[in-house]
Amino acid sequence: MDELRCPSCGADISFRGGDLTVCPYCGSQLYFGSGADPAELTELRNINQGYRQVYSPEAVEYAQKMKKWQKGNGISMGLLMLFMIAAELITLFCSKTFGGAFLFLALGIAIFMPMIRGIRYPVRETESGAGKKIVVTLAMYALAVGSVIAAVITGAIIAVIFGYDPNDKKDSEKSSPKAEASYSDDCDEFVSEWFKLNYSVDDDELLDFYGMQCPDDIWEDDMDSEDTAMMIEYQKVHTQAALKSYDISLTECEKLEELTDEEILGAESYFSDRFDTDIEVTEGYGYHAVFTAKPKEKGKSKEYNDYCCAVRLKGSDGWKIIPLDAEELKDYSDYYDDDPAGEYTDDYDEE
Repeated sequence: MDELRCPSCGADISFRGGDLTVCPYCGSQLYFGSGADPAELTELRNINQGYRQVYSPEAVEYAQKMKKWQKGNGISMGLLMLFMIAAELITLFCSKTFGGAFLFLALGIAIFMPMIRGIRYPVRETESGAGKKIVVTLAMYALAVGSVIAAVITGAIIAVIFGYDPNDKKDSEKSSPKAEASYSDDCDEFVSEWFKLNYSVDDDELLDFYGMQCPDDIWEDDMDSEDTAMMIEYQKVHTQAALKSYDISLTECEKLEELTDEEILGAESYFSDRFDTDIEVTEGYGYHAVFTAKPKEKGKSKEYNDYCCAVRLKGSDGWKIIPLDAEELKDYSDYYDDDPAGEYTDDYDEE
């Protein structure tokens, strides 16, 4: 009598040469004739010895651990790609802040997940545990990088499918170079740029100069109007008169105190009266600028001060400039009646 494993299910079976043997577990019929080739029987025994190794309790336990580990890898990589795609789409379509939060989670998974998965890799007793785990950890980092790249590409494809067009932003920037600045949280830079444009004679820059003072929806209608063209021409005449004798540069731009509630109300009244529309102002600051006028010929340089207020409009307009100081906001209508447009140019003419 000899013992072998059933080729179908791996169960232990006994047989005698020439007997018909039926596996008591799966019902498979096996027949070994008395004239069987000894070489074939030896091969069959080797095969069954392999079955014993594969189906040993240790091998089965290791296979179960490996299957569980691989399932964990799939879940981890899936979460990494999901958060990366979500971060990209939210950033493009909704909010950079929330998109950044998802990106932070995705990067956390990408950094720590390969290390954790490498540590939890099931190692056979015959393998070097530490060395194997290091190799697996490096492989997991490579897989994480690949998953991030795949997620970015997938997110871009989804964004295009749902109508995202990166050229829209580029076209907007070309049509209004300072449009991006008007939405910026960097109010100081925005105000400094506006002060510098006070003494520009370039038509496009002067368009930006006035556009930075006007609500966006109104400016879209007014920027090509005759009134705007007249304002630009008037500004150029006065600026050119000043620049004939002086080189004028901005030497200081200082943020003053935050506007009070009364001054905020004055800013809202300013926009209401000037543009005949109700606009809510959420916050604002006063600003003080110092200009240096250096004579092109002999003479001493002259410094003079200028003031304005920068206010944030509720909605997508961002920061806008009001060419008044904080005190004048309380009663700006009297200021406008004085028509101060040529104030500084008159000073230069007296020189």
